[in-house]
Amino acid sequence: MTEQQIISLCEKGDFAKAISAIDESIILPENRSSNIYRLRGQINMELGNIDESINDLIEALKVEPKNIEALTLIGNIYGGTKNDIDTAMTYYGKVLDLRPTDHLAISNIASINAKAGKFKEAIELFNKALDIKPKFGNALYGKALSFFHLGQYSEAFECCTITMKSIKPLNSESKSILSFSLELMKEMGSLVAKEFDQYPKRNTLLEQLQKLSNKPIVSVIDESIPTPAKIEIAEYRNQEEHIIKYKTDNPLHHHLLYHELMHLKLVFEARAEDSNELFVSNSSMFSKFKIKYSVIEKNLIKKGLPTSYADTLYRQLFDGLNLQLYNAPIDLFIEDYIYNNYPELRPIQFLSLLQMIETIFQGADSKELKGLVPERIRDTNIILAIPQIMHFKDLFGIDLTSRIKEKHLLNKGAKLYGNSKN
Repeated sequence: MTEQQIISLCEKGDFAKAISAIDESIILPENRSSNIYRLRGQINMELGNIDESINDLIEALKVEPKNIEALTLIGNIYGGTKNDIDTAMTYYGKVLDLRPTDHLAISNIASINAKAGKFKEAIELFNKALDIKPKFGNALYGKALSFFHLGQYSEAFECCTITMKSIKPLNSESKSILSFSLELMKEMGSLVAKEFDQYPKRNTLLEQLQKLSNKPIVSVIDESIPTPAKIEIAEYRNQEEHIIKYKTDNPLHHHLLYHELMHLKLVFEARAEDSNELFVSNSSMFSKFKIKYSVIEKNLIKKGLPTSYADTLYRQLFDGLNLQLYNAPIDLFIEDYIYNNYPELRPIQFLSLLQMIETIFQGADSKELKGLVPERIRDTNIILAIPQIMHFKDLFGIDLTSRIKEKHLLNKGAKLYGNSKN
């Protein structure tokens, strides 16, 4: 069996057969190959046979002392499994002697520094590796983790975002890096949300708007609202205050407050240009909606549910679609503005939007609503949500569109998003 055939077996994960082929036909006294020893060492490392792996890699270096892959692998074993930092550094040093711009060796040395708690030194080395190979996943994630341990969450989050945007899930290693980065982003979202009350800039937008407003802007807890947060514009409700209402059960309310404040900011800007318009509905429109979708009452009967629930369901669907039609385009601009102007809020924004998108998928996949809500309403809901899902990918590098099974809906939503960007 040829060396390439053995490599092919390894790529398929058939390590036992690859080892057998090496033992039987390749490693002979008259045909000693450094690369084959290195390959067997790598297989043994994957199988957890660490001592055998080291022996194989030493044999590889006896045949060819300048085998950079063997030097790197044995350095990885000593730096990781063996936790022998000095020996690992010796092997990585030999790699850099042979190839001073070896990004992998530099990144590995950075990882050793991070493991020793030398996070600032690690970041410098990760940067050096990234200067050589900008989209190197190990260095990007290592740098993010180093910033995280230093408590510099904005910098760590930015590194994770770059990782998500740069790395393609082509193999198990890249998939692991993406998975680790995603989990780190979620953890930072939760941590920043808990600590945001202590952030010196937490009220920046509120302070800016209060200077522009001739009425007070206040926030209050209201568990009765149908959405996680909402704003009541004073002039539309004959109130003396602009009121932002939010629920306490959402730990990400700081993002929601900023989002609602952005609605107020856009109102102020539209008024300044004398172009502010109201989006309204009335009882006549609601009656027409009920007539058009009278099948809902029939569906309730089919499911054995009381028809008394019909009015509540009609109202929820009618108000929900109206809110979505009004907010879908505006929310894209709001989230874009928040992302670009309040980087300290990004980890919370990320987690908040991710939760909202998960809610969309739960509604779309709900077995309880299937056969109850007309398909046209469900499809409209999904189409209007797709631009938000695609914008989320543009902001944070996470593509969730694969979870939309109906490609014709995805195409319509993508067209809407394309129009919003033009």
